[in-house]
Amino acid sequence: MKKGVAMQLSERAAIVSAIVDGNFHVYPAGKLMELIKKACSGDRLDADFDRAKTVEKIKKISLSQFDADTKAILEDDLAALCKILAEMDAEYDFEGEIEAITSKLPPLADLYFGIKNFKSEPVKMVGYYFEGYNDLYKNSDWYAFNVDPVESAQMKVPVATYYKRSWIMPFSTPHSIIHENIHQMQALSITPKGEHRYVPWFDEGMADVVSLMMFYKITNDRKRFFKIKKFMSEVEVLAARKATYAYAFRLFGRLINMAGWPFFRALAEIYGKYYFDVDLNVLADGIMQGFEPRDLIGRTYKGAEKKAFEREFAEIEKKHLKSGGVEEKDMEVLNIFAVMQPPAAVSAAEYRAALWFNEQVTKFSEKHLVKIELNKLQPVKDFSGEARNKIAGFNEKIVVLEKDIPADVKAGAEELGNKYFAVKSEIGGKVIFDAWFGGLPFRLGCGEIRCELNL
Repeated sequence: MKKGVAMQLSERAAIVSAIVDGNFHVYPAGKLMELIKKACSGDRLDADFDRAKTVEKIKKISLSQFDADTKAILEDDLAALCKILAEMDAEYDFEGEIEAITSKLPPLADLYFGIKNFKSEPVKMVGYYFEGYNDLYKNSDWYAFNVDPVESAQMKVPVATYYKRSWIMPFSTPHSIIHENIHQMQALSITPKGEHRYVPWFDEGMADVVSLMMFYKITNDRKRFFKIKKFMSEVEVLAARKATYAYAFRLFGRLINMAGWPFFRALAEIYGKYYFDVDLNVLADGIMQGFEPRDLIGRTYKGAEKKAFEREFAEIEKKHLKSGGVEEKDMEVLNIFAVMQPPAAVSAAEYRAALWFNEQVTKFSEKHLVKIELNKLQPVKDFSGEARNKIAGFNEKIVVLEKDIPADVKAGAEELGNKYFAVKSEIGGKVIFDAWFGGLPFRLGCGEIRCELNL
């Protein structure tokens, strides 16, 4: 493909991009992709994305196997997904963006790793791994793969960063290419020549954390930045291998937050020197338990002279205190991605009832009741607009009579009451559900609760 010539997105890339662009009831939203793939049995969605054809394919998906509550939720989500896809750009200048990003990496390689004159390995886009070189890995579904010299010799493919065409997505390409280049920087600045020791929490944690720092520094693109975060928490979380990356991100991020960048540079240097005598899992386990990383250094060393090792580390760290690296903006990255707690996923019946309650109490009508005092109910219609304005928090005093709950929502409403999401009580002989008292509109508004989906 010539520079500046746009490539066509695959259906899979377009659907995942749409999932990241939207706000959906189902958690994680990546399950919508699993639903689509299951419905389109045998279709890997690797073909070129065509707005009309892809939307039509999704609209034809049968939901007859689901109960009424789940079906209603999925109909809403799939309709929202189709709306995004119908307006999505089907083309993307992949190579142009790769060149734009990699051209800015040399000074950052020096700043973060002390590498002078860094040069990115070539990028190769393939239909499968490793098309044209070795079909042994043909069924692998990696997003991108940086092949270093040692891997090149073992896998019998050229040194390069490979991208599977069907996984190329505009929102994630800059972060991904920097991530793969961090692996290259690690091979140049940490790993002894001719060696390949893969410690996932360290290698992938470093690649993800530092690539996000560099990405934000290069682009200052908060919109795309948050899409990457959403991709990690809504799509990648469903892939077992990618879930380990999230663990690695939190662990490496905690290391930097607790000990700082000079500590990491010292760790990288001494690890490179005593490559097979440093047990990084001792460090990982201690950090997850809350120990200060510096107090763990001696324990990571497998040799006998632990005190000498600690002294050497301290001298190396002192040297790196003068070097550049993590700045305030980098710490902002860590803080943003540290907030990735998954929401509570409730049943479709509960979630549908939650949506119904939310509709009733936020867009209330004259038929509803107002809880003016803890033990007093009055109809909304008794209050004029002016009178409502004089009552503090009038809107948040709206309650729903149990007898007004529709039959198809009742079971879910009872479960919400059992969970204290919508509080059930009796006032003046009337059984009510108070969604505001249980904080339900706030829970929905901040994404604290979402709908689970069992496929």
